[in-house]
Amino acid sequence: MKITNIYVRRLKSKYTGPVEAYSDTCIVNATDIYPDFVRHSAASRVAITPVPDPEGGLKIIQDFLYVETDEGITGVVGPITFPGITYYLLNHVKHTLMGQDPMRIEYLHDIMYRIGLDQTAGDLTRAVSHAEIALWDIKCKKLGVPLYELLGGKVRDGAPEYTNTAGLPHDDNILLPILKEHTEAGSPGVKIYSKYGPVQGREGIKKTCETLEKVRACIGPDKFIAVEAVCCWDYEYTMELVKAIEHLNIAWLEEPCLPDRMDEYARLKRDCPIAISGGEHDTSRWKFRQMLEMDACDIYQPEPAWGGGITETMSIINLVGAFNRKVYLHQCIPNVNAHIMAATNPAVVPMTEYLLTINEASQYFLQYPSRPQNGKIYPPEVVGVGCDVDESKVENSEIIE
Repeated sequence: MKITNIYVRRLKSKYTGPVEAYSDTCIVNATDIYPDFVRHSAASRVAITPVPDPEGGLKIIQDFLYVETDEGITGVVGPITFPGITYYLLNHVKHTLMGQDPMRIEYLHDIMYRIGLDQTAGDLTRAVSHAEIALWDIKCKKLGVPLYELLGGKVRDGAPEYTNTAGLPHDDNILLPILKEHTEAGSPGVKIYSKYGPVQGREGIKKTCETLEKVRACIGPDKFIAVEAVCCWDYEYTMELVKAIEHLNIAWLEEPCLPDRMDEYARLKRDCPIAISGGEHDTSRWKFRQMLEMDACDIYQPEPAWGGGITETMSIINLVGAFNRKVYLHQCIPNVNAHIMAATNPAVVPMTEYLLTINEASQYFLQYPSRPQNGKIYPPEVVGVGCDVDESKVENSEIIE
């Protein structure tokens, strides 16, 4: 089997999904320290969420990767999460994979990694990740099995999936009923995004504490609360905030510092009474090994669609398990995570997340979306990864090569 063509298909439609457009105005951002760039977030580059349509309502535009072969089998992955990924897929990855045997995943994964050594993070690595997932889709379709079978087979039937509130406004009348609905439906807990950081100082800490107290009162004592800092705090601010919220039994603080500041993560891991998590923006087993050797986090959160693909994610999971730490996968493509969760040790990978705004939108065009069922995620029982498009949802599309 040989790869004969690689292209990106841009899908367009009116959006009629159940969730409002994603907004990053309610999330603290790393650029908030500069007055001219307050709320100027990289999240605004997310290419999968609906946007206002000039003709009224919302529209959605998403890119999907297609890898065709000479046997008529096509690997499909999407939606692509950042515009820059499409560029690297068509101007870098495509030239590497054309004419190759897609069944040789380990071989091609390593070649793509070695060719991209000048950029082992960012959109090039994300492009490699998407392409690698497409190779798995082809292999599954060739062999006639769902992805989890090639990852070792099922070890569990359904994995816990907690509620991620990214993009939801900190409006009690909107946020609290949604949290109550999902926790009562079985979600084991919720992740709340911080709206404040060091720039807002003690006033921000006070408001964060007020929000979390309302959340705790809403969901009760038996569901966990995690707090997402979006890499925007520092050691001093985090420790000050912890004094104000520790009584709320917070499960973990996520990405309190910029990703490359591993020494700061290690200090927090040592001194903070609340668990520290990170890794969403980190790539490769070698970076995670460094984090583990520094004892930087209690919980590690690789993203399969950003950090090297399925091959790399499985390596990271095994590595984290060897250090007796936990993995809570970040989730861009729910079906990919669902397959990985089905085939990995629940003692190492106990749960993943469901982003209410982003994951609803990211599955809009899919034939087989994975949504929480009684607080659990299940892989689609179909051949492949499960990113094939429901053509009835597509109003128009264009091919980008």
